[in-house]
Amino acid sequence: MYSNLTLIQGGCWYCPYRCNSNLHIQSIDQTEAIKRIKRKLSDIEKMKIEEQMKANKNGYDMDILPPDLVTYSTEAKTLLEDLQSRNERMFMVTVIVLGRVDNSNQAIDLK
Repeated sequence: MYSNLTLIQGGCWYCPYRCNSNLHIQSIDQTEAIKRIKRKLSDIEKMKIEEQMKANKNGYDMDILPPDLVTYSTEAKTLLEDLQSRNERMFMVTVIVLGRVDNSNQAIDLK
């Protein structure tokens, strides 16, 4: 199994200017990935409690949570379940795209 892998390094196929792109992929150990997701779930639960306390203080219904928190919680639980039961892997990915121009007029056009 690869621990570090540089998959793509070269010019951009979609950019009319001179570009370099780099995609770096690093596999995360299975137990470390599970720990990360569990920590993130704890953070999400803490944010839920804070939102409920704020709603209670302002006289709103405590069961109504921001949709983002509900989505984050659901996705994190699904990811944790997949990591634990389906033997899936987690990767840290860095994408770098560097565009270069010859003069300032091209840089203005790039906006």
